[in-house]
Amino acid sequence: MMPDAARSPGGAHNLPLPLTPLVGRDRELAEVAGLLADGRLVTLSGPGGCGKTRLAVAVAGEVSAGSTASATGRCSR
Repeated sequence: MMPDAARSPGGAHNLPLPLTPLVGRDRELAEVAGLLADGRLVTLSGPGGCGKTRLAVAVAGEVSAGSTASATGRCSR
């Protein structure tokens, strides 16, 4: 029997599955993914409730799925 993480969309990881889509954060998602590609540690800071954890989990999910290029490709500057 496969563990739940192995059956989850995006591959085997232990990240929580989001209940809702990440809306309107494409620029931030691409920026954090790009920073993470340059270094191993990225610190997200901001007031409570602004979505730091949600953004971090979304980036981690994309990185673990190997789709960092697609995340950085969405950034329009």
